[in-house]
Amino acid sequence: MSHLGTALGLRRPRKIVRILLYALVVVFFVGPLWTLVATAFSAGQYALGQVALWPRGLTFGNLAQAWHYGVGRGLFNSVVVVVVGLTLQLVVSTLAAYALARKRFRGASIVLLLIMATLMMPEEIIAIPTYLVLGKIANPISGGTLINSYGGMILPLVGWALPV
Repeated sequence: MSHLGTALGLRRPRKIVRILLYALVVVFFVGPLWTLVATAFSAGQYALGQVALWPRGLTFGNLAQAWHYGVGRGLFNSVVVVVVGLTLQLVVSTLAAYALARKRFRGASIVLLLIMATLMMPEEIIAIPTYLVLGKIANPISGGTLINSYGGMILPLVGWALPV
């Protein structure tokens, strides 16, 4: 009887600790998003770096001003890069994964080892070489290079080894 009472007595503190940990995680992850939304829809003026926990009067003025400053173009560019890059990445990765998983060829283990080696390399290390390479590839549409173009944003995503 005492063993059962001890087991039931230990469950309650564990449950309370678990709920407190969940609440802490929610505050850390949802808190910044909530302050972003509350500040964006607030009619009050805030100093730089100051945020609102509750909006002071609801307004869409801040969103209209951000749209006027060019946020719409940035959102459009993001959608283009994500849709085209994800589509190409899925096609290339699916074909590569199929070849590595189903086809038996000499050197398959070396190819897999090279793919795994590229996964271990941080993106920060390859950022400057990628920039230099993209600066040397001609852009057939604009006549310049792939720097500051959709192709320059999409090609590194397609060639990234993570989805394979």
